[in-house]
Amino acid sequence: MNPILRGDLRARVASPKALTVYTIFLGVLGVLVVLSLPPDFSRADEVRGEGLLLTVLIVQAVLVAYFTSATASGEIALEGDKSVEDLVTSPFSARAIGVGKIASAFCFAGSLVLFAAPVVAVVAGVRGEPLGQIVRAAAVAALIGGTAGALGTVYGAVFESDFSRSFVLWLTLFLLVVAAAALPEPWNTISPVRAIVVAVRGGAPAALTMTVLGYALLTLASIWALRRRVEVIRQHAGIR
Repeated sequence: MNPILRGDLRARVASPKALTVYTIFLGVLGVLVVLSLPPDFSRADEVRGEGLLLTVLIVQAVLVAYFTSATASGEIALEGDKSVEDLVTSPFSARAIGVGKIASAFCFAGSLVLFAAPVVAVVAGVRGEPLGQIVRAAAVAALIGGTAGALGTVYGAVFESDFSRSFVLWLTLFLLVVAAAALPEPWNTISPVRAIVVAVRGGAPAALTMTVLGYALLTLASIWALRRRVEVIRQHAGIR
């Protein structure tokens, strides 16, 4: 296993602040479900046409994108999570650092989606939704969240100012979640809101495929940018 990934996994899964993030994430989804379900489960048919599952999946995707990018950029600092600057003086290659940091962002996004599975399963059971829709939505949420984490990792390495880093991060999230959703079809699937809708309801497989490829390319570009950033810092510091 990549040594950077192994170290980050310990910090992003087992540290006290990471556990707080998981708790808040699951708490928001849980409260949303509790407030949406009828007090009497015998009346569960009342929520079958209200789009509860779609709402939960959209909120899940947006929260995964935020928490993954925030922890990756350092806006939410996790105990034991080493920044790119801390790793510059390590013996690891720039490639290993870039791949490891981005991979850890995807693992964190995947863990959030995995931990939310019981909540989503409850809603899906109430609505009687097929499993395929849930799996597609989970994969899209993990991909978008991991890519947002990749961008957050690059921001954390490029911007030294906390204000600049947070500003660019929130601007990116606004563009992805809100502005992209206002684009004409099929470009609006760039937004996680629209991407989840397409994943659940279907009807635009080409647009969803385009979105997946776009996020994959953005992830590869983030790996290259992070690797290049490490090389530049080492060159300026005289580290070989």
